[in-house]
Amino acid sequence: VPVPEKLRTRVKSFLDMAVSRSADGLASLVLLGLIYVAGAGIREISWVGLAFGCAWVAILWRLRGEYLRTLRSTIERRDVRAETLLERLTAAGPSEELESNLASSDQQAVEAALGWIRFSGPGAAEAQLAGLLTHPSPAIRRKTMRAIVDRKVSGCEREALAYLRLETEMESRWLALDYLLDPEREEQTRPELAELSREEEDAILSATVAARLGDDEALTGFFERAPDEPANVRAAAAWLIGRGEAEACRTAELGPYLRDDDEQVVIAALASAAARKEDEHVPRLLELLGERRCGRSARSSVARRTKSEAGPSGPSKPSRQNVAS
Repeated sequence: VPVPEKLRTRVKSFLDMAVSRSADGLASLVLLGLIYVAGAGIREISWVGLAFGCAWVAILWRLRGEYLRTLRSTIERRDVRAETLLERLTAAGPSEELESNLASSDQQAVEAALGWIRFSGPGAAEAQLAGLLTHPSPAIRRKTMRAIVDRKVSGCEREALAYLRLETEMESRWLALDYLLDPEREEQTRPELAELSREEEDAILSATVAARLGDDEALTGFFERAPDEPANVRAAAAWLIGRGEAEACRTAELGPYLRDDDEQVVIAALASAAARKEDEHVPRLLELLGERRCGRSARSSVARRTKSEAGPSGPSKPSRQNVAS
C-alpha cells in the first residue's frame, strides 16, 4: 500500500501477529456464545454472519477510497524522484554485496551494481570501477564511464584512455574526454591525448580527440576526406561539426551530410544542425520532417533550435524560421 515503508512494516507486523489471531479468537467466542448461550441454529448464525459481512464490506469500501486518495497523492508528489529513491536504497546497501556484484560474471548483476553506484556512492567498490572500463560488454563499459563521471571518481586516467580506444559511440567517447580533460587531471592527460589525436590507425578516434582539444591542424584533413569515406566516418564528421570546439568544426560544411544517403549520417547531421542554428539549413530541415527514416530526429532538431532561439522567456518577435517550425 502507498504509505511510508516504516509505517507499513510496523502495521503489517501488528496485523499479522495480533489483529489476525485476535479476530479468529473473537469469532470463535461469538460462535460459541450463539450456540451454547443463545441456543441459535444455522439460520440465526447465518444472519449474524451476514451482518458481520456487511460491516466488513463497508469498511473495505471506505479503505478503497482512502487507498486511491493516498496512491494519487503519492504519485503526484514532485519531491519524490527515482534518483532519490535509489539513493535511499543504496545508502543501506552492504558494500560487500556491491563489490561481489561488480566482480560477477553475470552481466545483469554488474549493470545493477553500476546503477546503485551512480546514484549513491562507490565506497569500497570504487577501486573496481576502473577495471570495468575495459569490460568486454560495451553496455557495462558505458555505464561504468557514466558512473565515474557522475561520482567524480579519480585515479581512472589510464583505464579511461584504454576505454577511448575500445569505444565506438561518439557520445561515450566525448564523455570520456570530458573526464580526462577535467581541470584536476588535464595537465597529466593532455600530452597523451595530443599524441592520440595524431595517430592514423583510427581516424574517427583521432578526429574526436582533436576536436575536443581544438586541434585545427589535425582536423582539416579529416573533414576534407570525410565525404568520400565510409558511412561511419561521415556520421562522425557530421556529429563533430556541431560538437567540436576547433575552428575547423565551425567552418566545415554541414549541408552535404544533411543530404547523405545513409540514415545515421543524416541523424548525426541533424544533431549538429540543432547546435549550429544556421538559417541556410532550415529548408532542408523542413524537408526532413516528413521523411519516415529520420523524421523524428528532424522534429527534435527543429524543436531544440526553436527553443534555443526563444530563450527562457520566449521570443519577443517570432522569426520566419520559428513560424515555419
